Amino acid sequence: MTEFEKAELLTARANVSFEEARDALKACGGSLVDAMVYLERLGHSKQYSRPLQDPRPYYDYEHVYPGRKTSCGFWGFLKKLFRKSVENDLVVSQNGIEKFRMPVLAFVILLFMFSMVTLVAMAVSLCFGVTYSFQGKDDLSKVNSALSAAGSRAATMWQNSHLSYEINELCRKYDAEEKKNGPVK
Repeated sequence: MTEFEKAELLTARANVSFEEARDALKACGGSLVDAMVYLERLGHSKQYSRPLQDPRPYYDYEHVYPGRKTSCGFWGFLKKLFRKSVENDLVVSQNGIEKFRMPVLAFVILLFMFSMVTLVAMAVSLCFGVTYSFQGKDDLSKVNSALSAAGSRAATMWQNSHLSYEINELCRKYDAEEKKNGPVK
């Protein structure tokens, strides 16, 4: 069924204009059933449901499903998730040099198939100065800052565990003196 035929059918069934039907189909990823439910929730289909108490324009989808603007239903969510997992990459680097990158989808599959091995390898590699970050179309700065903090803590723990007891004591004294008197010059 073409988009035109779907819009015509939706116009007849939901008592909406052709433009409203087309926009509802676009918002729901082309699903006729989801578009019908979408219009019912907005109060445009008087045939099957009662209108909302606070009717808003048909294109204002935010008040029906908070947080979801572009797609309807489970398949729309999966489509959006798949698109995001292909558009963004996991970047693995060491000492500022990029070693390799892979799409997030490939990483999720790897994690699903070899979960324990992958997690242990990532934890051990953090101790050797390997860093992980995400790059792509989306704003992933919060995730990247969390990954950076975890990597720096793991590297610091690894370095501190290999220092002798005397050096650790000197570092503690130096840090305590720095906190007490300010930076040591």
